[in-house]
Amino acid sequence: MFRFASACTPLLALLAAPVACGGVAPRTVPPPTILAPHDSGADSSPAKRLERITATAARDAGGRRTPAPTILGELDADLASALQLAVSGDHPAAIARLRSLVRMAPQDAVPSLLLARVLVEAGQAAPALEVLERLPDRAEVRALARPWRGLARLQLGELDAAAPDLREELATGTQGALAGRALARAYAALELHAEAAAILDAACVRFPGDVELAFAAAELLRDRFEREAADGALRAITGRWPEFAPAQLALAELAYERGDDAGCRAALAAMPARDLDPGTQARRVELETALVAVAAGRPRALPARTLLAAVRGGSAADRTSALGALMAAGETREAAFCAACTHGDADLRVRAIRSVPPGESRLCAYLDAVADDVDPAVRRAVADRSRELDDAASAARLLSKVLDAEEEPAAFRRAHEALVARLGPAVDLPQDGESDQRTRERVKSAWRQKSAKRTQ
Repeated sequence: MFRFASACTPLLALLAAPVACGGVAPRTVPPPTILAPHDSGADSSPAKRLERITATAARDAGGRRTPAPTILGELDADLASALQLAVSGDHPAAIARLRSLVRMAPQDAVPSLLLARVLVEAGQAAPALEVLERLPDRAEVRALARPWRGLARLQLGELDAAAPDLREELATGTQGALAGRALARAYAALELHAEAAAILDAACVRFPGDVELAFAAAELLRDRFEREAADGALRAITGRWPEFAPAQLALAELAYERGDDAGCRAALAAMPARDLDPGTQARRVELETALVAVAAGRPRALPARTLLAAVRGGSAADRTSALGALMAAGETREAAFCAACTHGDADLRVRAIRSVPPGESRLCAYLDAVADDVDPAVRRAVADRSRELDDAASAARLLSKVLDAEEEPAAFRRAHEALVARLGPAVDLPQDGESDQRTRERVKSAWRQKSAKRTQ
């Protein structure tokens, strides 16, 4: 448990040793000024205080030292001590302590800004936004709140609302590197890789010394199946930051994927032996296990991430093979379907639709995403799979979407007959009526009304 410092504890005066030269008196170094309980030094702006608090917490967290109140002031020393808890991974304790400090100094923006930050880091987006909404409406405070507001909205899935704050922070704020990484990750998750690349390019220009940004840009190249470019970017990172373990691991993974097991082992050997984060350590063990399996004659298994990259950017054969492997792995089914339907040709989209198992709980959502596809083969696949849905209302809605999009007369009649089979008659489609535009519009309208009633 941390001991929170009190401003009542003075520092001892520091005395210089007597100088050996004759005639020179010993020099006394005065002690640092004792600050008032809530004083924060000569520059008490929120930005400078946050900078000092953050630097102190990061410096002292490893040794579990209590920040000195004579350096920061009593309140800010307590804030730094609370932030140490978060840096050390104890977010619940940090949040509890910060809430207490917010109550002690309700008019001070700094405790609330730190509380919002730690809440965001802990994944508690909604409470973070509540804290940020209570901050004073001053320009400097709004700017300091901006990255945490954007990140909180991003955690809630509100990309459109988050993007302006994060873009502005990337352009002008002190947390621009963090904002850039988070925004690029959000775009990449939506298969918007060009947007993600543009964000990372801008971020790397503004923060050329940020290894995490450089690594995020290299990883995006991997996700786009640009293996040679990714390999070059990762080698540049390991040349500049040789102790950055994630880049060494990524090089090892690329070597394994192309069958270069010797290169894979060399990259693994170059990784730091200690202080790996749990995720990196787990991936290292997984890769070492895969190497042992290949040496024993077992097939070379590729990770889901690599297969997804192949679906996005590989050859037709790569895409088909990777999609089949991903669909067989249930935990990656949704990502595989989205990648195939975003990046694949019509044949791959049809394959994705047909590859979803009958019992998949999200089959309806998958079909809904492509029910009005421009390709008739895709719409036929949607109509075929819609018949399997247990929920008649959902099936009717999907088939109505297909019917609305159908231009080819025979396909229009097939969609109409599928609706009749699922919902019973709603409107008559006379012989050759599928070729008459007025008849088609009447049939579409009738089915829309009936499917809407089933959905209500």
